[in-house]
Amino acid sequence: EWLGGSAAPGPVFRHPTGGVQPRGRAVVKVQDGCDRACSYCAVRIARGKSRSVTAAEATSEVAAVAAAGYAEVVLTGIHLGLWGRERGESLCHLLAALAAAPAMPARIRLSSLEPDELSDDLISLLAHSPLFCPHLHLPLQSGDADVLARMNRTYSPGLFADRVRAYLAAVPDAAVGLDVIVGFPGETDAAHRRTVDLIAALPVAYLHVFPFSARPGTPAAKMTGAVEAATVKARAAELRALSEKKRAEFMRARVGRTLAALVERAEGGLASGTSAEYLQVRFAAGPEAVRRIVPVRATAARARYIEGEVEVKV
Repeated sequence: EWLGGSAAPGPVFRHPTGGVQPRGRAVVKVQDGCDRACSYCAVRIARGKSRSVTAAEATSEVAAVAAAGYAEVVLTGIHLGLWGRERGESLCHLLAALAAAPAMPARIRLSSLEPDELSDDLISLLAHSPLFCPHLHLPLQSGDADVLARMNRTYSPGLFADRVRAYLAAVPDAAVGLDVIVGFPGETDAAHRRTVDLIAALPVAYLHVFPFSARPGTPAAKMTGAVEAATVKARAAELRALSEKKRAEFMRARVGRTLAALVERAEGGLASGTSAEYLQVRFAAGPEAVRRIVPVRATAARARYIEGEVEVKV
C-alpha cells in the first residue's frame, strides 16, 4: 500500500567498496529508505522504510576513510534528513557527534536535505562548525503550491524560500543547489511561471532540472493532466538557462576570493578540483597535489569553472 508503507525496513545498503573514490572523496552512506510518500517517487517500493546506522558507526566509518587519506567525505542517504528518527534522534545529533569527534577529514559535505528539515538548529550547527562544507542541495521540485500538493510534498513555496534565505543569512558564502521537476501532471503555464519566478528571486547557485517521468506503481503515474512533450522541453530549457545565469553570477562573485579546492586530477601542469562550495576549479599544479586540499585564489570565472592561482606552493 502506497501511503501505508508496507515494505519492511531492511539493512542500510552499503556500497561494496565502502564508497571511496580514487580522487580524494569518499561517500559514507548513513541512512536508507524513506517514510514519505511523494506521489512521483518509487523509493518506498524499492527501499522500504527509513533506517540508519548509529552515530558511533557513522563516526567510526568517517574516521576510517579520513585515516586512509580522504580529505572530503560526502554524507549520504536515500533521505538523509530522516537519519536517526527510528531511534528518536535527529540529523543534528549525528552532525554534532561528527563535529566533536577527533580524526575527522578536512571537510564533510551533505548530499541532499529536504527543505522542511532544514531547522534553525541544523542551520546553526552548519554555520558554526568549520567541518561542514558551505553547500546544500535542496529538492524544490516546484514553486507552485498546487503542484507541490499533487506531488504530496510537505512544504509550501513560502517555507522553501524562508529556509533558503535563513541558511544563506547564517552561511552567506554558501552555495545552494536545487532539484526541479518539469511537466508534472497538471502543471499549467501559470504554475511553471511561479516556479521560474521563485527561483529567480532566490540567491541559489545552480539547478538540476528533470522532466517528469512516470514511475510504475506510483500515484503520479495515474494522474490526469499530462503536459505535452514539446511544452516540457521548452520549460526545461527555460529553467536550464536560468540555472546557467545563476551559476555564472555565483561564480563571478567568487573572483578575488580564496577557495579551498580538493585536487582530483593533475595532468600537464594543470590541476582541477572541487571547492567547498562545489565549484570546479582549475589552476597550475603538479600530480603531487592530487587528493590534497589547497588554497586557490580565484582569478576568473569561465563558462563552467573557476580559474585560479595556488596561494601556497604545493
